[in-house]
Amino acid sequence: MKNRASGLLLPISALPSGWGMGSFGSQAYDFVDYLASARQSYWQILPLGPTGVGDSPYQTFSSYAFSPYYIDVDILQEEGLLTSSELIEYDCNTENANIDYSLMYSKRIPLLRLAAKKYNNELLRAFANKHAWADDFALFMSIKDAYGGLPWYHWDEDLRFRKASALEAFRRSHKDNYYFWVFTQLQAWQQWKNLRAYAAEQGIYFIGDLPFYVAHDSVDVWKDPKFYLLDKEGKLLREAGYPPDAFSDDGQLWGNPIFNWKALKKVHYAPWISRLSHHLKMYDYVRLDHFLGFVNYWSIPAGSHPSKGRWEKGPGYDLFACAREALGELNLIAEDLGLISPDVIRLRKDLNIPGMRVLQFAFDPHSDNEHLPHNYELDNVVYTGTHDNDTFVGWWEHAGSEIRQFTKKYLRLEEGGEPVQKTAHLTLMASIARTCILPVQDLLGIGREGRINIPNTLSGNWIWRMSEIPDSQSAAELAEWTIIYRRTPLESV
Repeated sequence: MKNRASGLLLPISALPSGWGMGSFGSQAYDFVDYLASARQSYWQILPLGPTGVGDSPYQTFSSYAFSPYYIDVDILQEEGLLTSSELIEYDCNTENANIDYSLMYSKRIPLLRLAAKKYNNELLRAFANKHAWADDFALFMSIKDAYGGLPWYHWDEDLRFRKASALEAFRRSHKDNYYFWVFTQLQAWQQWKNLRAYAAEQGIYFIGDLPFYVAHDSVDVWKDPKFYLLDKEGKLLREAGYPPDAFSDDGQLWGNPIFNWKALKKVHYAPWISRLSHHLKMYDYVRLDHFLGFVNYWSIPAGSHPSKGRWEKGPGYDLFACAREALGELNLIAEDLGLISPDVIRLRKDLNIPGMRVLQFAFDPHSDNEHLPHNYELDNVVYTGTHDNDTFVGWWEHAGSEIRQFTKKYLRLEEGGEPVQKTAHLTLMASIARTCILPVQDLLGIGREGRINIPNTLSGNWIWRMSEIPDSQSAAELAEWTIIYRRTPLESV
């Protein structure tokens, strides 16, 4: 990210698709067109993996696979795999514009099964042979289906511990379901590949997101349990989380397994580098979630309160040295937010990758902090907020009087002047930081109802969708700001 540029943050799921949830279909192409006409360079999204309990894209069944919900059913109809009557019968739309994941599960999966029955199994076999991750995912999900959704550590021993003969026998005896799950990955991969190619033609580049941890109930852990702190049965010994902070007075308990960094070091971090390599192929840039975990991570005894955790040392520079040796230069962004110590800053600087600054964190009247725009650096990626924050309008409406007063003075807000979210955006656009990313909710002036996620809560998250693609007037205004502040589109990445 060497040039001044800007973009928007919008999860694929939040696109205004006509089928219950955003997909890789026409609305995604329309949003690419909007970004291009608005003179933007980046579309930042959230992880695309298949989600489990809680619907969080940071708790997925695989680090490599796609959620089948992103497959666009209109495209399947165009390919002759679905009929109009089937689409109507399995429609996932509700009167509420938000995503209903239970409805998606009960209707979208059966609809995709109808399409898969019309597809050529030889093509699916070839795809699984070429992409080992797709084979692993299809087998994992087929077994999970056979066990009524139970996590892998509750399966029978031969399948739990991946006895080769048991896995092959299961694949043969459940081949229809196995090929269904391969079908979801082939379709999603092809649709995503086509969308990326179209975006690149329009000069739009994707910023993807690599979660630091993997889910306990995932292909990753099932396949390589030795690289996580588990007991002999596959249960957690220690789990990931976070100490008390601005998001939670009690701290956070995430439930992810802790990496066995000693075992990973012995194999030069091969599983981690494989995940990173896959994401670098999927996106133009990869945001490293929870970057501080590479230096220090909060480790909690399994089943304990987050306050019982302790800080432990991460792999540090060593992992990235191995990654660069294997992959070459890495297009990365560090999510260096939270309890950041000098050694975390040092690691980011040593790696020469951009870090993040969030305007909502800036306005403490008693602190000259790094999130205030006058303290930005060239290599910062700056935001009004992230998917874990309230929208800027929601934040402003619920901010304390002292913070509001300081914000008014800092942003030079005037009665009857520009809305606070627009002034905030223009402040970031004018800053020295090379990259400015704005959540779409802040561009549209949406309040708290547009919030994506409230950390440390288990329901009501990841469900927001915008009602329509912003109009040409919005694009023209955003293009004007982009030109004024010299954040014109990139010629190359």
